[in-house]
Amino acid sequence: MGKLYRHRLRLGFLKKISMKTTIGFKHFGFLALIAAMVSLLLFVPAACNNGTTPPGGTFTAVNTITGLPETGTTNVPLTLSGTVGPANATHKTIVWSIIDGGYSNPTLSGAGMNILTATWEGNVTIRATIVNGTAEGDYTQDFVIVFSDLFIPVTDIIYDPPGAFVGSPTFFSGGTGTVVPPNASAGPYSISWSMIDPGTTGAIWSPGMLRNTAVGTVKLRATIANGSAVGVPFTKDFDFKIKSPLVWKKANLNTAFTTSDTITSIAYFSNPINSSNIRFVAGTMTGKMAYSTDGSSWWPLSTTVFSQNGTRVYDIREAGQGGSRKLYAVGQNTIAWSDDGINWPPGNSLSFTDFNIKTFSQVDNHYYVAGQNGGVAGNMAFSATGTSGWTRTGVSIITGSIEKIHDGMAVGLNGYNAFAAATAGSWSLWPTELGGSHIYCAGEVGLSNPRNRVIAGADGKIAYRGGTSSTWINIPAGTVNNTTSTFGTSFIQAMEEGVRSDYNRYLLAGGSGGKMALSPDGQHWSVISNEESQVSSTTTIYGIAYGATGPGSASLHRFVVVGSNGTIVYADLPVIE
Repeated sequence: MGKLYRHRLRLGFLKKISMKTTIGFKHFGFLALIAAMVSLLLFVPAACNNGTTPPGGTFTAVNTITGLPETGTTNVPLTLSGTVGPANATHKTIVWSIIDGGYSNPTLSGAGMNILTATWEGNVTIRATIVNGTAEGDYTQDFVIVFSDLFIPVTDIIYDPPGAFVGSPTFFSGGTGTVVPPNASAGPYSISWSMIDPGTTGAIWSPGMLRNTAVGTVKLRATIANGSAVGVPFTKDFDFKIKSPLVWKKANLNTAFTTSDTITSIAYFSNPINSSNIRFVAGTMTGKMAYSTDGSSWWPLSTTVFSQNGTRVYDIREAGQGGSRKLYAVGQNTIAWSDDGINWPPGNSLSFTDFNIKTFSQVDNHYYVAGQNGGVAGNMAFSATGTSGWTRTGVSIITGSIEKIHDGMAVGLNGYNAFAAATAGSWSLWPTELGGSHIYCAGEVGLSNPRNRVIAGADGKIAYRGGTSSTWINIPAGTVNNTTSTFGTSFIQAMEEGVRSDYNRYLLAGGSGGKMALSPDGQHWSVISNEESQVSSTTTIYGIAYGATGPGSASLHRFVVVGSNGTIVYADLPVIE
């Protein structure tokens, strides 16, 4: 039998009984009954004491529960268990209950109601209770279980870089690329893109957009935060190719030119009035002229003042207002014009004395011809109509010769160039950084107003003047995309802009050695190899034209390049969104 515990009783009522009752034999039976009752009250088993001590044992209270679960996975049943301390605690049976389920939608199930399942991520507060675990009553302990979805690591990012054309932007987002597996914990739109090496492309990275300036390879990095594990990212690098937008083809010369011809000039005619739809006209060193509807096939023109005299056609330009636009050709001391690009009647020409005309241009409402006067000083004439009323004016700041006038900018020998003022025939010096090298051509490119201006010439030199800046910057040799790698010491003879859309604008330049280069901004240039352009290294490029092959959105937008050895090549500028 277990040990009996003696309880203290107040027995005052027995004393009262003994004082009032005469002890005698006749009361002996009554006293015996009372003594038996006292014995039962003085000796009570522990099992009957609030149920806290088992028979024959000492009560030991619970003071802790350890080993409780701290984390769980959503939709995966979690068996609740813990270790009761001390080890000899009298009661160890744990009863489980949910105190705070948050937004996790937790439930308890199972025979022992100890299987916890949570549907959503979040914190669940659980209470562990041991009935009569202490002398005072139940023992309780609360704890929190953090539920999260089953972590599925990223094993790969699939992305086939489409590449981009020089100058065109490429946009990246969290959904650019495919996360593998598709049910990875990081999610399908969790990719973060960055540029880690622009290579030779001159690429500029802004959040979500890559803008490049030259041919080459950009190394990009795709990162998924917490992709490999919680706190550990998953990364993968990709090579993004930047390519030229131009694919070059040789034109069919037919009977227009031969390989012995040096084609010195070309122009695009945007507004032909004849039914033959003439779009391009070119001229040679010996005065030959030819036309093409699209730049790919050429046909000879009838006799012109240049072919009659065997004089070089230095420049051909479109000029005029609205529907009265004409083609103008200049060479030696002669100006000629045509309404349709095919007919060049003798009456549509005039001559200057001792004035070797090399260029023609329209600036605002005035027409200009320029060249050299006896090889001594740059000379110029201007007219309000382009066909008569020419006024001669010298431009002494450009010595030797004015080689080109482009949108109000005249360039010439000895490293000088000038720009036109509001008053016709008034020019101001515009010093450059070309160090006295002869300047042969000029161009503009870009969206800004004023746009980026470019001049180029001998020794492969190029100078760039950005937007509203008043400073010309000589693109130095020995840097990425520099003029040395582009043209070396070859001279740059021709330059023309092609525009397909806002982000699809290019300046194309060409010169000796058959060399060409392409730039989206005038500052960064990409070499077009002789193999790519199909232009021989023994060829000198003298002229570049750009225009649409016809009206409407279905027409092609085409660069046409001409040079010595009867060279004519063309390339279409594609649409870039």
